[in-house]
Amino acid sequence: MADDVDVCAICADNFIINSKVIKCKLCVKSFHPVCVGLKDLICKYLCEFDNLIWFCDNCKQVGNSSVTKSQLDVNNDSNSHMLILQKEIECLNREKDIQAKLISELESSLELHKFKSDTLQKELSEAKSAIAPVKNIASTNT
Repeated sequence: MADDVDVCAICADNFIINSKVIKCKLCVKSFHPVCVGLKDLICKYLCEFDNLIWFCDNCKQVGNSSVTKSQLDVNNDSNSHMLILQKEIECLNREKDIQAKLISELESSLELHKFKSDTLQKELSEAKSAIAPVKNIASTNT
């Protein structure tokens, strides 16, 4: 296999095009998310947001015994970014609630308009039914 092809550090299988891959921020080894037990949503966030970091189990064990100042700075930066993301999520949830209320109001309005339309259709049918005998009588008299 070519040297430039990444392989999973756990299963040693290569990554096919568009295959999900996660890299440890410390050792920079590549892993299949399923091989390290990462859920799709977590993998998505790790790939989308550069400020989120992930360490493989081996680096976590090594890191627990010797954490450097720069790693602590990265963790502090990550914590502040996490707080910002939490606030954004809260705002999005409020926006979702407002949109749900708006949709509910629109659905109620639509139901009211349908009811009015049905009522008018019924009244129109009744009016046509009432006019039909009058036309028949008028045509027989002429």
